[in-house]
Amino acid sequence: MKIEARIELYNGALGPDPLDASFGVSLPLNHVICRELDGTSHTVGEFVWPWTAYTAHQERLLLHFYYWGRLDRRATTSKAAITAERVARMRELQFLMTRQIITATKTHQRPCTGN
Repeated sequence: MKIEARIELYNGALGPDPLDASFGVSLPLNHVICRELDGTSHTVGEFVWPWTAYTAHQERLLLHFYYWGRLDRRATTSKAAITAERVARMRELQFLMTRQIITATKTHQRPCTGN
């Protein structure tokens, strides 16, 4: 069974590849999770997922899965700087994000009642 991502597609953007339910709780690192405006695909295993194509006005949006070495506001992207422990954390973040993309339901904001 194939499960489509539950994201809104704007201006003809191409969505991620459908999730094959036979993968179970794991998702292959080569699974296409997003595409750029020109159709260039990006996989789960990449450190950065370009999410610009999925914004209403194509505002630049990048999902970064590395978060260390930012004391000087610059991220360390050198593969030599990424330990096995950090890769494990990154994969966990990616796993959680893929579940949000694939299985999330739309939520509707409720007006504040002032209680």
